[in-house]
Amino acid sequence: MEEQRTTFLELLEKCRAGDAEAMAVLFARYNEVIRQAVRRRLPDRMRQEFDSLDFAQDVWASFCAQPMETDRFGSRQELQAFLTQVAYNKVTDSYRRRIRGREHAVRKEIPLFPLPSPEATPSQWAIAGEKWNEIAESLAPLDLAIVKRLREGYSHQEVAEMASVSLRTVGRILERVHRLCEEKQ
Repeated sequence: MEEQRTTFLELLEKCRAGDAEAMAVLFARYNEVIRQAVRRRLPDRMRQEFDSLDFAQDVWASFCAQPMETDRFGSRQELQAFLTQVAYNKVTDSYRRRIRGREHAVRKEIPLFPLPSPEATPSQWAIAGEKWNEIAESLAPLDLAIVKRLREGYSHQEVAEMASVSLRTVGRILERVHRLCEEKQ
């Protein structure tokens, strides 16, 4: 046991000195542990957008960028726990940035169809009204109610609560309406 600890500490010391072979050994020993930690933490809906290898590379980049303190890790288990926690933190940070980006993406919202400017002629407003009526007639009752609330200025979350549907359902309805608007133009 003491021999393993000495070998482990020697490996860390070589990594600290910049030995590429020692880093390759460390990578071979712990990369799969990191990937498993990422997979445990990565939400299903993010798996389509992110690969566990990308997170593993981020963990290694962070690990290598820090000054190596060989006395920080007294055993393999301590290093493994550290790398696992870094992986969890990377996934959590990415998830939070993604969610925060959605919540504050007001500027990314696309109008259902462009309204004429306030200086537009009455005929331009009439055409816009006719387009709205045409789209509204083709919507299902729930879709129409949701779109009307959004046009009244309610937030997506408020509309979801009023209609007793999920926020995701509101998003899907808007996607359908956007496609319908594009077809009608």
